[in-house]
Amino acid sequence: MKTANVVIVGGGIVGSAIASSLSREMDGVLLLEKEGIAAQASGSNYGMAWIQPRTPGFEYRIASRSLEIYDDLVENHFDLDIEYEKAGGLTVGFTPAQKKAIDWYCKRKHEMGIPVRMIDGKEVADLEPNLNPGITSAVYCEKDTQLNPYLTTMAFADLAKKRGTEILSGTAVHKINLKSGRVASVDTSAGNIETQAIIIANSYLSRQLAQTVNLDIPIFPQRLQSLVTEAVEKLLTRIIQGARELSDEDAENHPEYALEYDYAITGTTEEDLPKMDVERTIFAFLKPTTSGTIVLGTTNEFEGIDRRTTPRCLSGIIKETLKSWPALANTHIIRTWAGLIPYTFDSKPILGKIPEIPGLYIAAGHPHAFSHAPTVGEVFAELFTKGNHMSEFAQFVLTEASINRFRGSEKKV
Repeated sequence: MKTANVVIVGGGIVGSAIASSLSREMDGVLLLEKEGIAAQASGSNYGMAWIQPRTPGFEYRIASRSLEIYDDLVENHFDLDIEYEKAGGLTVGFTPAQKKAIDWYCKRKHEMGIPVRMIDGKEVADLEPNLNPGITSAVYCEKDTQLNPYLTTMAFADLAKKRGTEILSGTAVHKINLKSGRVASVDTSAGNIETQAIIIANSYLSRQLAQTVNLDIPIFPQRLQSLVTEAVEKLLTRIIQGARELSDEDAENHPEYALEYDYAITGTTEEDLPKMDVERTIFAFLKPTTSGTIVLGTTNEFEGIDRRTTPRCLSGIIKETLKSWPALANTHIIRTWAGLIPYTFDSKPILGKIPEIPGLYIAAGHPHAFSHAPTVGEVFAELFTKGNHMSEFAQFVLTEASINRFRGSEKKV
């Protein structure tokens, strides 16, 4: 029978990052992936490691630390070129109402210590001369970074293998087995594997696996629809987001609507997830790639496990992105897709131990996985090797993202 010290379930960016960090510190790390590395959410991601949309505390601290780790990995450890570009990011507006919302947003973020600033239309044109000249204002963050999501996930997996992780692709995990209430083994399509520690890092499917030990974790799929163009002459340098349109009244009373896309959800079941006209779920952006194509996105829908694209959504995305770059109108679309990412009720992941099941850990529910994964890998390495002697930062991350926040518990991780 096969054995492992730690079994990680899920070969996306989070599972691969944890494997690379853990295997630097210990032997016997085994990564199981049903299909292939980056086959699901990570492979259809947009590769945005952005600072400007982050909120103070957990989100900002974890994203900032991830950028520091990426710098080191790209410089010293990754063998693959992950197309890492520290180009900065823009969120642009056209109307007086959008300008008012952008001004509010930048002042609020600045007060929170997040490095964004408001720039005018001339400064936007200096940075991106081919955008719509009707742009009057924008949020600009120099620290916003972009990368290739598929290559980045592969780079983490390759680094994990180099450090000793065994990766079994094409291996489905069916069931977690307990003995005397603690983790004992896992049933897979390749047979039973004995282990005393399992990390579920399986995106929105983590909930399904956790249910095999009668654990319900509130992680749900969110659908993001996208398109990509043919290669064009490089006329765009950085990712461009468009602020949502809003009324003068909303600019006064609800300016956050123009610029924030994390949902605040009150509830505990799928029935509490928001249902709204798809046009209201669109947060439009353009991302240039090193191959010359332009990725267009995206919707933020709760439609269950449904990867279909819809004409209404795709046409809505095109309409919104053309506001920022009208010259793209004559460019051909070569592919469309819909990816499913995990979402929790407060948009933070669930990280750390499951208190009532010794040996079971969760690292899932990341709607911003590429901004989180390097830090999560580092934190899990501390959790497994330092125990009660973890750094203050690792303890902060695990406390903030503990499953106990959904249980009304004050227990520590």
